[in-house]
Formats: sequence, structure tokens, C-alpha cells
Amino acid sequence: MYRFSLQKVLDYRKKKEELAQQKLAVALQEREQARFELQKTEEEFTDCQRVYTDIQSTQTDLARLMQAADYTGLLAKQLKARQEELLAREIRLLEEKRQTEQAMQSRKIIDKLRQKDYSRYLQEMNKAEQKQLDEIARLLFLQQDN
Repeated sequence: MYRFSLQKVLDYRKKKEELAQQKLAVALQEREQARFELQKTEEEFTDCQRVYTDIQSTQTDLARLMQAADYTGLLAKQLKARQEELLAREIRLLEEKRQTEQAMQSRKIIDKLRQKDYSRYLQEMNKAEQKQLDEIARLLFLQQDN
């Protein structure tokens, strides 16, 4: 019966690869959430700028104009923070991709060793079977001569 001597190492590397893939999926989800939040903030900022421009052009009271300016400034800060957050998420995603690729390569190396070892095992089994068949054929030949 075939037994791969590095099976525990292969199992460990498979688990490590699965964990890396899970982390990658989380990072991808977080990046998409950051994109959504950025888009939402951009739309809100654009709407606020339009309202602020309308308020300026209609020459309404100063308090409302100040309130709109403050809100626009707050949204501008939020927009910058969301852009920085998206950038951080993109960087994390790239790092998780790199780690996933490394884990896959590491697992593939051991997997190839297992395949080669199994092929070697099959060859040895075939040789042993052929030896047995040759021995049986030799014994049958010797019995026919007697």
C-alpha cells in the first residue's frame, strides 16, 4: 500500500493555502466595501457641492451658507479618508494575493514530489509483479520439462 512520507507536510501546506485563500477573499470583500463607501461619499460630495453652489447663487442667509460650507468641508475630509482607506485595502489585497500565490507554489512543490514518488512506487510495484510473473513462467516451464 502506498504511503507518502511527506503527507503531513502536504496537508499542512494545503491548509496554509486554504487559509491564505480565505484571507484573500476577506481582503477582496473589504476592498469592494471601501470602493462602495468611496463612491457613496463622492456622490454625496458632488450633491453637496451642487447644493452649496445653488445656495451661493440664490444669496440666501449667511447661516445656511456657512452650514453648507462646513458640510462640504466635512465631506471633503471624509472623501480623502475614504480614498486613503481604499488605497490601504488595495495594498492589503496585493499582499494577500502574494501570500496566496506563495502558499500555492509551496503546496505545488510538495504535490509534485508526491506525484513523482507515487510514479516511482508504481514502477517498483510493476517490477515486482513482473518478477513474480517471470518466476511463475519459469516454474511452469521447468515443470513441463520434467
